[in-house]
Amino acid sequence: MDQGRARYYLGEAGNAGVDVFDAENDVFLGRITGFHGVGAPDDPCGRIQGMGPSGILVTPNNQLWATDAHGTVKVFDLTNAQPPFSSVSPIATISTGAQCRSDEIGFDPKDHVIMVGNPAEHPPFATLISSDSPYSVLARIPFPDARGFE
Repeated sequence: MDQGRARYYLGEAGNAGVDVFDAENDVFLGRITGFHGVGAPDDPCGRIQGMGPSGILVTPNNQLWATDAHGTVKVFDLTNAQPPFSSVSPIATISTGAQCRSDEIGFDPKDHVIMVGNPAEHPPFATLISSDSPYSVLARIPFPDARGFE
C-alpha cells in the first residue's frame, strides 16, 4: 500500500506482474511486468515455489520492492510512474542466494533494511538487504530447525 498516492499493489504470479489499483476509487490502473510468473511444470522448485512476484512493499522514497522467482528481489522507482505502468522497469535485481522463490518481505525504515523470506530452501533463511543503493545483501539468517515460514 502506498498511502501517499492511495495506491494498492498486488503481486500476481498468474499475470507475471504487480497489479496497481487506485485504493480510493477501487479502480485497476495498470500492471508492472517483467516477473517470472507461475513456475513451469518442470521447474526444479515446482509451480508454487518457482513463481513470482510474491511479497510487495513500497518504501517512503517511492520504491516498489517485489520478491520474485529464483531468489530474486526487484526494485522499481515509482517517482514518475504513471498508469498503465508499461514503461516501468527495475532499477535493480538483487539475488538473495536462494534457488527457489523469495517470498514475503518487510522493511525497517529506521535502519533502511529490507528483510526477505526464502522459505523453500534447506534450511529456510531470511535475507537482509540495504534499502540504500547499491542494495547490498547485509546478511542471511538461517533457520536450521524450521520446516518453512508459514
